Amino acid sequence: MCTWPTIRARSCRHKDSFATTRRPCFLPERPYTREAVLALVAHGRDAYRSALAATTEAQAEAPCGFPWLEGLSRAELYLYSLRHVQHHAAKLNLLLREATGATPGWVAHSRTPLEGA
Repeated sequence: MCTWPTIRARSCRHKDSFATTRRPCFLPERPYTREAVLALVAHGRDAYRSALAATTEAQAEAPCGFPWLEGLSRAELYLYSLRHVQHHAAKLNLLLREATGATPGWVAHSRTPLEGA
């Protein structure tokens, strides 16, 4: 079981190409350790793989269950979630490049193969 630092809403300044606004953002009490981030990634990967492996064809075709994603099947939700994570990874790379002038290399695949693949 992973335990994570307490997260509280704080006022932050967000800048984007359209406007600068003040809105609450959620920041941890302290930076995450490398070990905590790796544990979160491993937990997420295991949960995603388990959910994918356990999904039947009927479940994949059923509505995803989120009212704000009306009309989306569970299979489409899996793809939507992957694209969402890719979006955040790209944003992190942009912020890293702006702050440091460098970004991590591209990871083409997991070191841990998917069982049964």
